[in-house]
Amino acid sequence: MARAEQAPEELSDLSLEELTTLQFSSAARRVQKASDVPAAAFVITQDDIRRAGAQSIPDALRLAPGLHVAQLDASRWAISARGFNGRFANKLLVLMDGRTVYTPTFSGTYWETQDTRIEDVERIEVIRGPAGTIWGANAVNGIINIITKRAAQTDGFAATSTSGTDGRRIVDARHGSADQQNRMWRAYAKHVSVEENELANGAPSYDDAQQWRAGMRADLLPRAEDVITISAEAHRGRAGQTLSGVVMTPLQFDASTSGIADREAVEGYWSNAHWAHRTVAGSNIELQSYFEHYDRNSQVYSERRDTFDLHLQHSLPILRGHTLTWGAGGRWSGDRFTGGQGMVIVPIESRFWLLSAYAQDEIKLAEPLRITLGARGEDADYGGAAVLPNLRVVWTPTERSALWAAVAQGERRPGRAESDVRLLDHVQAPLTAANSLPLPIVTDFVGGRQFASERLTAHEAGWRWNSNTWSLDVAAFYNQYRDLRGSAGMQVTCQPTNVSVSADPSCLMQASWLEAYTELSNPDHAKLYGGEVIARWAPSRHWRLTASHALLRKQLHTTFTHPSVTLFIVGQDPEHQTQVRSSLSLGAAWDWDMTWRSLSGVHPAQIPGYDEINTRLAWRPLPEWEVALVGQNLLHRAHREAVSEYSDLLPTSIQRSYSLQVRWSVQ
Repeated sequence: MARAEQAPEELSDLSLEELTTLQFSSAARRVQKASDVPAAAFVITQDDIRRAGAQSIPDALRLAPGLHVAQLDASRWAISARGFNGRFANKLLVLMDGRTVYTPTFSGTYWETQDTRIEDVERIEVIRGPAGTIWGANAVNGIINIITKRAAQTDGFAATSTSGTDGRRIVDARHGSADQQNRMWRAYAKHVSVEENELANGAPSYDDAQQWRAGMRADLLPRAEDVITISAEAHRGRAGQTLSGVVMTPLQFDASTSGIADREAVEGYWSNAHWAHRTVAGSNIELQSYFEHYDRNSQVYSERRDTFDLHLQHSLPILRGHTLTWGAGGRWSGDRFTGGQGMVIVPIESRFWLLSAYAQDEIKLAEPLRITLGARGEDADYGGAAVLPNLRVVWTPTERSALWAAVAQGERRPGRAESDVRLLDHVQAPLTAANSLPLPIVTDFVGGRQFASERLTAHEAGWRWNSNTWSLDVAAFYNQYRDLRGSAGMQVTCQPTNVSVSADPSCLMQASWLEAYTELSNPDHAKLYGGEVIARWAPSRHWRLTASHALLRKQLHTTFTHPSVTLFIVGQDPEHQTQVRSSLSLGAAWDWDMTWRSLSGVHPAQIPGYDEINTRLAWRPLPEWEVALVGQNLLHRAHREAVSEYSDLLPTSIQRSYSLQVRWSVQ
């Protein structure tokens, strides 16, 4: 029979030494000990998620040191590793059970639709730094791999209900079962609703949201050496937002202070099939394919997209001391854009394809020394051909310590919106400090197929050490970016005649307004450096303390100077992030957890630094029941964390909240 889901108190008894030997599969696309990974790696366990009171996947990602996780409004998030953060952080690859969930439109992630039952997540693996050799382009600054539990771990029935003072309501249920033929399955459903916040000026933000989803997973074991996993999900929702007035009505100069209420409707479905085969000789063969469809509709634009992906991987021991991992895959994506007042994409329909192949060899030179050499080749409609090499070294002088270093290249392919977009972004009213002319100036961003891939050369090093009660993880990096997106120059025309000012300055006499076209190109470059320190201390098996600090510094060369445009180009990243987390078990029935986080200010986005505290007190009167009181953002009534880099949304304040969580499970 299937193994029942472990009780919370059993999970919380993992020692620090056991935590460092957790399985980690994202670095080499095969299972390793987390302590052996030659990269800046971190694992968020299900116990971490539960004890933090996380109500969504982005909420859980706040636990990962080095990630900048910022909430835009009631349902939208900005998440990145080591810089260039924004709503569509385009240098971070996100996966769920190996399925890529980023959108080729912006090369980012719609976090508001990446959800599942948070209790069904087994762990979240985070790599800070490039992983393009294994995972491909867009894995530039890091990857997030969300791994859900096997069906054997979710036998029986479970339900969760959450209700908060911020108007958030979550209700979900899951049922799993198994039979004597090694067939295991689960089905689940979830509903989330949240009430609106308020804008920075205190006005309503109209960002209330609702979302429904239902899905299933089946694990089949036809033979001892084969595992077949089939999963699928359908979701539907809508979310409000307050659009910047200048984006929607660019000639109404006072609209930017009031905004325009809008509702975005989203629906979609996906299916995923994975086959794993292990041979007697110790090699592993994996074949995975998935299909995804979604529709998004708002006043800004409407998008319909279908994506199909197929991937084959083979890992095998070859010569003595060598483990070779190779693979190949292809992806096809088709889209259709219609409507929209602030953004136009031409052509309306497009087809996108990507082909890739890679090989990576892990070489054990001596017992404590391993070298990993690898390279990946890709070719695609957007960005063309690319080669992504990788060199990593790890030295383990003792069982409790490891030193590692790496040099790797990454590449971020252009999104559809960068190649084929026209965005009405900003209006300068006449006779102001920014515009001394008696005519208003409308600024347009125009994409182009000449926009190339952004490139990275990364140098990293780190050290890990652990004992039964202490652990320390230090990582440092130096990233050199080239071909970053910037401006290819500006052309000013008189409107509505569309005559170039440089060709005929007299057109200014009859013009109603001026239009400044800025075409995206790749002239910019940057250097980012910093590091992360993570320390754990367990005074006893019932109390654990975790402290971390992340430093990020930038040296940027950009062709843009306007503040709103600078934010679009360079992102919004705090220089310092500090977090201290305490997890205390008060006997078998009570848990108390508290997290303090501190972030420095983000100057391009005009977001001041802030400190916040979250806490959770949980009680288990019976093994089947858990009741928890969760407080979030307790130090301030409201604060801002991020703004949209596209200037399409007005800034929203995130509220202090208290919520009651009730969980019930029977095996």
